[in-house]
Amino acid sequence: MVYAEGTEVSVERSIQEAQSLLRRHAILDVGVTTTRAGGRIQFRTAERAVQFTVLAPGMDDDAVLFYPSGKTRPPKDRPKRVEQVERERWRALVLTLKAKLESVEAGVETVEQAFLAQILLPDGTTVADQVTPALERAYATGVSANLLELGA
Repeated sequence: MVYAEGTEVSVERSIQEAQSLLRRHAILDVGVTTTRAGGRIQFRTAERAVQFTVLAPGMDDDAVLFYPSGKTRPPKDRPKRVEQVERERWRALVLTLKAKLESVEAGVETVEQAFLAQILLPDGTTVADQVTPALERAYATGVSANLLELGA
């Protein structure tokens, strides 16, 4: 089951909620960009730029093409499903932000630990963009990489 499955909360309302949540945690430098391809929320906290990207599903996305049972969804029902999946993804982002911010506030982890994958690097990529290929290589070869060389 997908979190917020069947939600009727609009993307716009989820964005407003995310902005409000960030403000409540004293994060004031917030930017939101939306396009047909999805959206981004960027903010600064603890001298770090953080970026979350929410991709809008395409007509070829499995969540659009298929019902949970695996049966193929009729083409006439797919545009409505695209909108639904996008709403669900934005709700999941709000939940993610809420959990990470609460974890930092409670002292469970630092800002860097909570948002490590989404920290924006000077070249415009995220830590996850840099580390993911190195992790894939390490698991494929069985050889762990030096953390300082992960993005190389």
